[in-house]
Amino acid sequence: MTRTVTIWIAAVVLAVLPGVAAAERGHSPITISEIGGFSSQASPNHAVAGAHIAGHKKRPALATASNQTAVTTAPASSPPPVPTLPADSPLLKNPQPFGPGTFWYQGLPGQQCVYAPSTSPLCFAIVQPRGAAVDPALLAARAAETMDLSLSPIVASPSASVNGLTGDRSWFWLAGAPSPREVTVALGGEAVRVRAVPAAAVWSFGDGGGSAGGPGVAYQPGPPPAGAITHVYETRCLPGDLGRDPNVLPSCESDGYHVVAQVEWTIAFTASGPVAAGGGLPARTTAAELVYPVSEARAFLVGGAP
Repeated sequence: MTRTVTIWIAAVVLAVLPGVAAAERGHSPITISEIGGFSSQASPNHAVAGAHIAGHKKRPALATASNQTAVTTAPASSPPPVPTLPADSPLLKNPQPFGPGTFWYQGLPGQQCVYAPSTSPLCFAIVQPRGAAVDPALLAARAAETMDLSLSPIVASPSASVNGLTGDRSWFWLAGAPSPREVTVALGGEAVRVRAVPAAAVWSFGDGGGSAGGPGVAYQPGPPPAGAITHVYETRCLPGDLGRDPNVLPSCESDGYHVVAQVEWTIAFTASGPVAAGGGLPARTTAAELVYPVSEARAFLVGGAP
């Protein structure tokens, strides 16, 4: 075994000699700094042997090691995949693919996108018929982004145009109660239905107070019924008070209190066709806001007749 290793090392040294000869012809010389070998028994009738040679070459005013280290960088994260749409899909022929107010427009080369108000665009990579299979979860997520989950405006009594009054009860309600909403997308035999269900509204009245309840009920005389959203303000907040009246709350804004109603939507999908699937999608939260100035009534003592 020793003879074999010695011959192998000698062969490697001979392989390096042409480089030394090249140095003698005017190229940078190579200096051998280390020669080593190893051997080990891999099985009763088989042995493994090896050798290594380390060296460096010198250039004028510069010494460079013959061994080089490759430097690699991690590849940048790839963008999320784009759902595909067959070129003969009936959806492409629909000028309002996801209902009124939506329409097609040209996206990146090879893509068609759907515009929907106040939502992110939904783009499809157009493929030839019988192209790549549809990913129901991805398609559902993109369709959910196009859903209009906006809330109806907030109504108040006293009206915001009249101003609320400190010490008196103000009523608030949504002009229309939020209800479940659905959108269905059909692609080449695959039908994906996305459904969004609203939770209870969470109210904040701008002065630090809040309430968790439903959409509220319209004002009616008498004691507030179940489901009514009411609030009593203790401190005035009128346009111009901020920065001039030291008695207003820090939450009083330049135009009055800002009343906000927020609703969280739970979203899920079901798919049927070549791929049957279903599951939940990330929840969305939408809000409605009302600027509500609050005035105050002051009493004055006046002297009576003597």
